[in-house]
Formats: sequence, C-alpha cells, structure tokens
Amino acid sequence: MFVSSLPSLVSGVDFLGLAAVNERMVARALPGISNVTRYMRVYSVMAWLAWRFSEFLKEAGGPRGKGLTEAEIRRRFKAFREKVELLFTLGNEEHVGMAGASRRAYLPEGDEAFDIDFKAFGNVAVSWLDAAVYGPSLGVDNGLGFIKRTPGSSYAPTPIGIELAMALDNSLSKSHNYEALCDVRSVSATRAMIDELGKRWQARSSSSAERGHFSTAFFPADAGEEGKRNPHANRAAMVRLVLRAVDAIGGAASVVDVREAVARGMTVSGNALDLTSCDLTQAVWTVLQLRQLQRLALEALLRWMEKALLEPSADRYGRTPRALADRATGSAAAFLEMLTEAPLRSLCERIETKAEGQDYFAAGLLDAEIDIFRLRDRMIALASSSDDMTLLPGHAVQALVVCASHSRSLMGSERHVRWLDAGERSRISLRTLVNVVESYRDQPLRAFIHVLIETCVIGQHFNVTAAKLEPGKNKFRFITVEEGLRPLIRPDQVTGLFVTGDRLENAMQLMADCGLLKRDGETFTRA
Repeated sequence: MFVSSLPSLVSGVDFLGLAAVNERMVARALPGISNVTRYMRVYSVMAWLAWRFSEFLKEAGGPRGKGLTEAEIRRRFKAFREKVELLFTLGNEEHVGMAGASRRAYLPEGDEAFDIDFKAFGNVAVSWLDAAVYGPSLGVDNGLGFIKRTPGSSYAPTPIGIELAMALDNSLSKSHNYEALCDVRSVSATRAMIDELGKRWQARSSSSAERGHFSTAFFPADAGEEGKRNPHANRAAMVRLVLRAVDAIGGAASVVDVREAVARGMTVSGNALDLTSCDLTQAVWTVLQLRQLQRLALEALLRWMEKALLEPSADRYGRTPRALADRATGSAAAFLEMLTEAPLRSLCERIETKAEGQDYFAAGLLDAEIDIFRLRDRMIALASSSDDMTLLPGHAVQALVVCASHSRSLMGSERHVRWLDAGERSRISLRTLVNVVESYRDQPLRAFIHVLIETCVIGQHFNVTAAKLEPGKNKFRFITVEEGLRPLIRPDQVTGLFVTGDRLENAMQLMADCGLLKRDGETFTRA
C-alpha cells in the first residue's frame, strides 16, 4: 500500500484532545494567573514600566497630541520595555528559571557602558508581556487588571496599576541610577547599574504597600458571587479554599496537601472544609481531579500502544488495533486478577463495594485502590519503570472504572453535573466515560478494553489530530498501513505521563509573596 510521506518531525501535544478541557477548568477555578506567573514582583515592575512610559508620553504630548506618532510610540515603548526587562532579569541572577534568564550569558564584562536591548543578549525574544508569560495576567481583559493596551502597541497603568507602580517607585527613586532608569531615550547600562538596581527590585522581595495593592487585585474583598462571568469572584473563592484548607490541615500544608483537601472537601484526618461562598469553585476543582486521572489513564494506554508498536517483537504480536487490544487485555486481566471473559461488572462491583455507604473521597482515604490521587501517582511512576509494558494497561483500566464510578456518584449534585459534561462526547466527558462503562458492564473485560484501545485511544487520536493539521507539521503518532499501525515517532518521543498544570503552586506562591501565606521550602503556613 502506498502511503504519502509525512513530515519527519512529529509535533504537537494533547494527542487525545483531553488536556484542553482540563485547562479550561483550571482557568475557571484560578483565572487571572497561569502556570508561569510565580513572582509577584514582576507585576510591580511591569506596572511601573507602563506608568513611567505613560508619564513620558504626557511630557511628549501624548499619542493624540502634537507629540509622537504611533510608530514612534511603538519604537520608544519597545526600547524602554526591553531595557527595563533586561535590567530586572539580569539583576536577579539567582532566579535561574526566570523568563529570559539565559540572557545573562551575554552580559559584558568590565565597567564600560553597553547597549541594553534584546538583540545584544542573544536570540531569545521572550518578554514578560508575552501571551505565554505574564501578559494576559497583567491585563484588564482576563487578568488582574494592572495595565491596559494603548495606541502604538504600548501599555498604560490602570488605577490599581498606578498604585502598585508607585509603591515600587518609592524604593527605586532612592537609587542613584533612578534618573537613568526612567530615561526612555537612554538605552545603555553598566554592570554596576544592574547590580545596584537588583538590590531594589529583588524578585522575592516587596514592600508592604506593594503587597497590599497586589492583594487587593488578586483577592478582592468585594468580588461578588462565583459564576461564569465573574472570574475575580472565582479566583477569590479558590484563595479562600486554600486558606481554609491550610487551617483545616493544622496550619501548615504542602501544595499536594491543599490540592487534595480542596478536591475532597476534607483533610486526610477527616476535618471538613468550610465551603461557604466557594462551593461552586470547589466543585470545579473536584471534577478537574477526576478528569486529570481520566486523561492520564487514556494517555497511559496511548503510551503503551506506542511502545508496543516500537518493539522489535511488534510484528510477532501483531500491529492491528485488534491485536494490540488483545495484548493489552492479557496484561490488564493478569494485573486485575480477572479472566479476560469475566464481565466488567465484577470489576465495577469490586470498586463500588469499597466505597459502599460513603463518599468516594472518604473511602479513598482508607483504600488506595480507589483513591484517585494514589492511582494517579502510581501511573506517573510507571513511566520511569521497566514494568510499564506489563502494568500500564491494568492500572489504566482500574483508574478509568474508578473515575466512572466516582463520577456517577456525583451525577445527582447540581454543582458538579455541569462539569461532568465538560468536553462532551468529542473530548470524552466524564459523563461519556460513565455511559461507556455502563454499556459494557455486562460484557467481557476483553470487550471493554477493545473499545478503550480502538475507539477511545486510536479513533480519538485520529479524530483530534485530523482536526488540527498544519502544513509542514506531522501531529500523528502513528498511521494505518496494510499490516496495521505504523509508528511515526522515535522511542524517545513516546507519550509522557503527567497531568495538566493546575496553577495551584503558583497561586500559593503569589499568596506567600503578597502576605496571605508564608512559605518555608515545600511548606506553607498562614501569615
């Protein structure tokens, strides 16, 4: 059979289309921040940048006055932005994971002045204002509302942004480099300038005024009620949940402790969380954790398939979807201690019995076999184990039946049911998973695993990938050929096992930065 050639470079992520739904749920629970917004001080610096540039425009006549054209504003803002970003990043050399940190390798030696723009510091073009970094979080549309777009691709501070900027300016204005820093027309610097300013805007330091203004935006006291059109209230609800979880856990907790306590609505010791004014957001968080496990389980089956197709013995076992499903069934049945022809009902009832008469989360604290967090940890650990080919199918099947059983128990809850439908059939909602399990409940385990492999993995991958093809990029992991499936990836490109970033650690770090919490290593306490 002739197969048209595909680009050799396999690209893309979210190979089953499940992560995008999870990301939307994360954005509902923790809007306004991202998985990279981990420094409160960056908000102060970027607000200060916008404020100083707006002051410069006032002096120059403004974009609509007799001063600068929009083209000139664009050029001036770009140069000033790059200058401020570089001075801040280069002055925080101990923060190696900071955006643009690799530019430090290009810092000139000696005491002579040098150009302070991006092109002088390598090929990295990343800016703090980029959409993938802090840009959306700083803005008024979907962020914390410190800056807003203005003509000439520049930014101006909002009222709360001015307050935050001036709080930082109180420190910067004491520097003997202040005039040079504020000079929009000056695009040069020295190492001494970088070092001296670095002491005044350290990434993990802030003034009480900065913390107060940031906290007002991050955790507003009068945000209103949770809901689809009120992201500030949703974020405030999640912050309340974090604070209440830390208290309920005993005053000191890790990110993992908080993540699990908020999802369960209780601590491992059984202390219930107060869900007043945050029950809708807590429901989103609960269902998100179930979807995280569902995604992980289905991608574990995808990983197993990819590795099976790449094995030298693949031709002996067979490359067709049916042959792969038969092989996965054998491994899963051995792990689950079931016959391949035994009805799926026996596994469902085994899981349901463990939770009989109590909430699944509470039951999971007593039995790791139905605890979604322990199941998740075990599957992630298998990715670095030599036993993954033997154990992944069984772990994945068990996790999916636990997800379905747990989700079914939430169907009668109005605040949960909407999120159980998230993704609908095309992105395998949890309701869809419940329906699949119920449909195969009285059929053999073998039949259930066949539909997982052939429909929920292979078919899902083809459908999702075909919908997002781009010229010159191959997003398929495998293709259909006469003998079955042919892999298009190398062994070092097999699907990794991880969950969608949920922003929680960054939220808790920002809470520590602004004085709502304190952090000591991995432990957070109330401030």
